[in-house]
Amino acid sequence: TGGYLPPFGNNEGQMAPGVREMMRTRPWDPDSRFDWTAIHAEWDRLAGKAGKTLFIEGSPPNLMRIEAIRAEFGPRARFACAVSHPYMQVASSVYNYRKPGGMRLKGLAELWLTQAGALAAALEADPALALVRYEDFCADPTRLNAAYGLPVVEGAEIAGKWNTRDTAIRNAAARTIAFLTAEEIDRLAGALAAVPEIPARFGYALEDGATCLARLSAEADLFAEGLARRRRWEEAGGRPPRRR
Repeated sequence: TGGYLPPFGNNEGQMAPGVREMMRTRPWDPDSRFDWTAIHAEWDRLAGKAGKTLFIEGSPPNLMRIEAIRAEFGPRARFACAVSHPYMQVASSVYNYRKPGGMRLKGLAELWLTQAGALAAALEADPALALVRYEDFCADPTRLNAAYGLPVVEGAEIAGKWNTRDTAIRNAAARTIAFLTAEEIDRLAGALAAVPEIPARFGYALEDGATCLARLSAEADLFAEGLARRRRWEEAGGRPPRRR
């Protein structure tokens, strides 16, 4: 296809070397101003160099700058607002970026509440924005095609993300959340319960740890991978996985 998925960071345009310093300066502060004309030019250059015509961008802090992005990229820009269960997002953050003893689950829960709250506000301000829950996308990846009138291309080869090498779209919640212990999930649920309406807005229940892990264990292969991840992570002293 003509789409270019940036290979930087977690496939995020903000991590492109030519714009990283600017876009990583207080990224979640809405008052931190970016030169979107320069960013636009750099992203076009990267896509063109790869022989592509469409830059697929997924940097989470873009949520704070929807209007500025619209003003620069014009009516051809399309937005998809993505969200995943807070247990999943926090577990992924701990696995990829935190060390044992430094999980700061309360802080990560508060960050999810801030981000999801901003997403809820954006959707309220513009109901035309497409909301894509991770779980719904995995169940039916064509929902975005339907939302934007795009053709469905079947049989395309998918290289997979560098840290999983998954070559098919599959709900990996069992693998991701199983990285956390039941006690850690209980702590996380307690922190998220400070603003219960935000998880509820996206249809997310705050299960206790034992119940959550028991349910996810039904997907035995992914669940076992999650437990193995935790074991390797602890043996490595909490170092994040290396890009392969």
